Amino acid sequence: MTGVRILHAPYKGGGPAVMATIADEVPVNNGTTTRVLPQVRSGKLRTLAAPDVPTIAEAGVAGYDHGPWNGLFAPAKTSLAIIARVQAEVERA
Repeated sequence: MTGVRILHAPYKGGGPAVMATIADEVPVNNGTTTRVLPQVRSGKLRTLAAPDVPTIAEAGVAGYDHGPWNGLFAPAKTSLAIIARVQAEVERA
């Protein structure tokens, strides 16, 4: 929407990703508010979009929407019967 090009840099968890952002190894981090709040409060990170700061739309990107992304994962060799059972239970819940 803005023309900004961002390359995904995978990390083994949010903690290492936050530390890489603090160390300026990566320019931005799409982390959870609860994970980065201590670093924001201490001045090690700056919030670009979160509660108590202007929204992305208020910062000039009208129409931007970002929702949580969640998934359930299992080892590649998990049987289809188990996957179907987990899917049914998730849908039921």
